[in-house]
Amino acid sequence: MPVDVGGIKIGGEMFIRENLYQYYSALDPNSHVNGASTIQDISGRNEDASSQDITWRNYYWDFDVNPSTDTSQIDFPNAGMTGNIIAQDWSWEIWFISSNLTGISGLGMLGNKTSSFGWDTGNTTNTIRGGIANSAGTAFTVTSGTLSLNTWHHSVLTYNGTGDDKIRLYMNGSLTGESGAANGSFSETNVIRFGATRVLVGTQASKRWVGGIAVFRIYDRTLDADEVRYNYSCERGAFGV
Repeated sequence: MPVDVGGIKIGGEMFIRENLYQYYSALDPNSHVNGASTIQDISGRNEDASSQDITWRNYYWDFDVNPSTDTSQIDFPNAGMTGNIIAQDWSWEIWFISSNLTGISGLGMLGNKTSSFGWDTGNTTNTIRGGIANSAGTAFTVTSGTLSLNTWHHSVLTYNGTGDDKIRLYMNGSLTGESGAANGSFSETNVIRFGATRVLVGTQASKRWVGGIAVFRIYDRTLDADEVRYNYSCERGAFGV
């Protein structure tokens, strides 16, 4: 069970590890290294990330330092999502918080507007959008329901490229919705960037992410609804939800 030790929140360690491809946690000193600019991958694959203008707040990475002037971002290696992503299976999982979900901003994204995969805030206030866009800029997305500000949220974005080709967005352990079947080609080899102005498709983001993240995991398979709910239940106590 998660516990609070000296004001530092420690999350549960019983989450699903099968096909865990990359894993970063601000709750684990082996990953956050007390706020070092290099964030350690603790999946065992050693795909370490790099940060700039990020403040470590004991159990999360804070992008909201001076959002009007800073270039706060974390670059996670794109270690496996290469080739034609449309034909592959992936799951991304995060814990995040935000004090401002107005306007278009990037949360975490591979690519930008085309050959993109990840989350942004889209065009609807107090929501996030998850999805995939092919190389022609055709997007297959799902938008969350209205989210409370200054509250921790858990989100999982899955893609089933060897099955029905659909994106599924889960929020706080429950399925929000699924996209239509994705098609076309996808090729992107750049980093996965959190906190910048990248978007899935359409208008470039007008601002950077205002808030923080605590956990980012990548699985090279599609988690199902029961697995998503299980992971959420394992860690929710660490975030007071």
